Amino acid sequence: MRITTKKTALFLVLVFALGVPVGADEVSQPDTPDLQGRAKLALSFLTKSCDPQRGGLPLWWGKFNLEQPALWHENHIYMQTAGLWTDAVVLMRHMTGDTHHAELQAKLGNLLLSYYDPEDGFVHQEKREDQPVQDNVPIQSMSYSLKGMVTLYAATKDQRVKAYIDRLIGGLSKIMIKKDDYWYFPSLGYSRSSGWSSQEEPPVEGWPLGAAGHCIFYLRPLSRYAHLTGDPTARELADNMFNWILFHSGTRFGIDKPIQGILVTNTWAANAALYHAHWTGRQDLKDWAIQAFQVAQKKGTRFGWFPEFDSNYVCEGGETCPLVDMIEIAITLALAGQNEYWDVAEKYGRNQLLEHQMLHTDWFENIRPIAERRPGNSPPGGRTENVLEMLPGGFAGWSAPNDFFGCSSVNANFMKQGCCVVQGARGLYLLWHHAIRELENGVWIDLLFSRSSRSVDVHSHLPYEGQVDLHVHLPQPMYVRIPGHVDRTQVSVKINGQTQPVEWQKGYVHLKHLTPDARVEITFPLAISKTREIAQRSGFQVVWKGNTVVSIDPPGAVYPLYARQGFLSGPAPRTTRSAYVPEKSLKP
Repeated sequence: MRITTKKTALFLVLVFALGVPVGADEVSQPDTPDLQGRAKLALSFLTKSCDPQRGGLPLWWGKFNLEQPALWHENHIYMQTAGLWTDAVVLMRHMTGDTHHAELQAKLGNLLLSYYDPEDGFVHQEKREDQPVQDNVPIQSMSYSLKGMVTLYAATKDQRVKAYIDRLIGGLSKIMIKKDDYWYFPSLGYSRSSGWSSQEEPPVEGWPLGAAGHCIFYLRPLSRYAHLTGDPTARELADNMFNWILFHSGTRFGIDKPIQGILVTNTWAANAALYHAHWTGRQDLKDWAIQAFQVAQKKGTRFGWFPEFDSNYVCEGGETCPLVDMIEIAITLALAGQNEYWDVAEKYGRNQLLEHQMLHTDWFENIRPIAERRPGNSPPGGRTENVLEMLPGGFAGWSAPNDFFGCSSVNANFMKQGCCVVQGARGLYLLWHHAIRELENGVWIDLLFSRSSRSVDVHSHLPYEGQVDLHVHLPQPMYVRIPGHVDRTQVSVKINGQTQPVEWQKGYVHLKHLTPDARVEITFPLAISKTREIAQRSGFQVVWKGNTVVSIDPPGAVYPLYARQGFLSGPAPRTTRSAYVPEKSLKP
């Protein structure tokens, strides 16, 4: 029996919040990585970290080597926090069918829009305190909030959210300085009363990338909004901003000069450029993005650990933010026909992304001796009550390849930051959303995670065994991608228990003449292999089973990653999970 959801009435608290009721069968399946279960855990952290004493404003920083671990607000980026949390909460609720946090989503949306002046479309008070409208417009901060507003509009189609977005885009277009084929901001501060202090193009300076670098974060939500709505003003603004930042600003993204600043500025720009190229057909952006992606790949490992800075020094920390960008870039390249990048996306996702999500707090016992020597207090406005209970579901900010807390985290007091939390949640959504494509010419199963859809339930036994089971609901041609490392002669297909000849469509097993309720079993070997990965200027010995890392040496000391020796032998244990399917697709 196939159960899908119906959309309930919309809750209106300044903005609509989409409440999607859970309607799904409980299905026995292999107990292998569960993306929807991970999303529920992420949503738990996201909701618990919203501070009711500050109107739902999320707590951004975490510090754990205190006698009482603490979370607290970042004083200068309140509206950024609200925007990024809105994006993540909307995606996690859509992915899981959550019905319990519609009010929280509405509260975050209210908070986000409350920072904006409804007349000129710009932020009027970053801190949202009882003060007059500030004269200075914070150019950079509005980019993060745009991301949340675009996702909120995509999910709800609330016309008032759209009106705020349109005013902001119109305002930005009006104040940018226009050249023949690019527009630019002279600085990161615009005065309502007197405009720009200078109209000269900004120098490439400041941390990390000057005015151009700080405006990178407009690119992806601008392009997404133009794609979603067909709005010509958003498209024109996006095109000209891409031209400025990538081709005229002098910013160093690592293509012809060393990367200037943090790695995420490279990956964010590459991700945005490739996305824009994918739907606009701009070959110059595609070519640039592929070069930037290849530069970034060389900075990290094959399993997805990427450093915060280009220098990759001995105690460098690995961020979730560039990792998720790299996953999305690989997926976009694969969607454009370069199928080998599905393997790249799956390696990054199965390994460092899933390992970057905190699942327990047993690690606190390993740092307790340090904490007992540092009984300091959290900054004003912080929270110390029940912090450890809140943390599962969050994502690493400064990891080592083998430890959730890298050695830079020791120097930084075992800290976490909010940007990696929300990016990690978005990474889960990307893997889940793109695992199955239901197209006119058939159903394409691209990422071998367990996932349900209207057409088929996919039950993956990976990484315990090389086996993928399908329960067919709609009689359509189906294409199942087989990992690139697999010898095609070793692939076996059974339909309703009967062995069938294997037909190939490029790297996919092509299944034809399927009937409703058909059961398909595809098996293939998973080879054990070893690689030596260089990170933090050190070598790590990595054991793989297929595309999954099962161990790393040396092991971590505080919160060790890749303690996965159980994956080495099958069969996969069994569990029961919900086969939830959203009513509509929400493109990220």
